[in-house]
Amino acid sequence: APCITNASDDMVVSISLTPTANAGADAGICEDVSYTLTGAASNYQTIQWSTSGDGSFDSDDILGATYTPSANDRNTGLVTLTLTATPNTPCADNAVSSMELTVGQVPTAAAGDDQEICEGETVSLVGNATDYQNTLWSTSGDGTFDDATSLTAVYTPGANDAIAGTVDLTLTANEILPCITTASDD
Repeated sequence: APCITNASDDMVVSISLTPTANAGADAGICEDVSYTLTGAASNYQTIQWSTSGDGSFDSDDILGATYTPSANDRNTGLVTLTLTATPNTPCADNAVSSMELTVGQVPTAAAGDDQEICEGETVSLVGNATDYQNTLWSTSGDGTFDDATSLTAVYTPGANDAIAGTVDLTLTANEILPCITTASDD
């Protein structure tokens, strides 16, 4: 007799999602601080941070790792931080995302050596500064500068400066972003 029964069988297909990685937006820090990353990833087995520089991570296998720039990173001024997410089996392709971290230099300021002058004379200043946007001289007295923004300004003491017998002259070097610290010297 002819067969009249149909045969069937079921199978289950498991679908693994591919990993995603997002290293976060480009950012900037000053050389004297560390940077906490804001990476994001999904559908991954492991994650790993790496750097184009030679700074260090407090833990390179967590999304919110903290990166501390090295001396070379500070001199270079820019590093690329890369987040790699490895897939779950059976997927084979890693997800990779990078961000750039600008590392700014802390400014320095040196007002120069103490000077002695006679009443009625001026003071020729010889300041020095590094990694600054601009500089500014200020006084604790009542004298004036010919150009308070020049490292080689000339200071003319005021009447109260002569009466006091001394005056402090301060050179301030203002930072270049992303640094937010000024430097000053008397």
